[in-house]
Parts: sequence; C-alpha cells; structure tokens
Amino acid sequence: MYEMDIFTAMVITALICFPAAFAVIRIKSTILYYLIALLVPFLVSNILYWSACLFETECSEYTTWFILFFVPTFLSGVLSMFLGLYILKRLGK
Repeated sequence: MYEMDIFTAMVITALICFPAAFAVIRIKSTILYYLIALLVPFLVSNILYWSACLFETECSEYTTWFILFFVPTFLSGVLSMFLGLYILKRLGK
C-alpha cells in the first residue's frame, strides 16, 4: 500500500480547495461563506489522512500522528482556498 507523504497531501489539498473557491464565491451570506471556506479544507485533510486507515488493519498509531499531518495540509487548503477567493473577488470588480 502506498503511504502518502505530507508534501503530496498538501499539494492534493491545495489542488482540491483552489477550484472549490469557484463554488464558494457564489455564496451571499458572509458567515456561511467563511464557514464553508474553512470546512472544505478541513474535510479534505481529514479524508486524505484517514483514507489510509481504511485499507490498513492496524490504525492505532494514526491518532498519534494526526496533528502533525492535519495542520500543514489544512493550512495549505485554507491558503489556496482564500487565494482563490481573493483572485476571484479581484477579477469580479
């Protein structure tokens, strides 16, 4: 089984979150706008991390390393999401 390194996970998260900004930019409610902009990278980071556990038999050490994997991937997703939103707002004006 291929184990994903953290850099690959950061790139995948960024590549998923940047195009998701096209859907988020259409939301009119400010609270919902920021909530979804943070929720998408959160979900993508969690899915990428725990997907390896679906195929493994031993998942006990995954909880130990969760924060070290989650924080960088979540931040790369948030940065790419808000960069996409910023670019789309600037292009819209």
